[in-house]
Amino acid sequence: RGGTIFLGVRDDTTLEGVQGAMARWAGSSVDDAVRARYAGLLRQALMEAVSPLVPITTEYVLLEGLTVLLVRVPSGPLRPYTRTGGPCLVRAAGSTRHATPAELTRLASRNHRFMR
Repeated sequence: RGGTIFLGVRDDTTLEGVQGAMARWAGSSVDDAVRARYAGLLRQALMEAVSPLVPITTEYVLLEGLTVLLVRVPSGPLRPYTRTGGPCLVRAAGSTRHATPAELTRLASRNHRFMR
């Protein structure tokens, strides 16, 4: 399944926004150009870190006066997806763990294709 990553929201769902992180990253105040560059570089880094390629999109939203960056990852037909050079991870019951050999076999047979 695909999903959405909320940057600027803590694990306990407290909002903190991404403005501070962007300002530190840019070394300046945050404007539309900084927001676009930040999201673009993040999107590029994430797409390069996953194999096979996944078309990741980003969107800024304002929640309770704070800027949150949504990273949308669509469901894809070429599962399993892996981190480039890393293990295949699975997400279940709110946690992330390494896929078992049985899970990898099931995913590969379901899609008649296994890409690493």
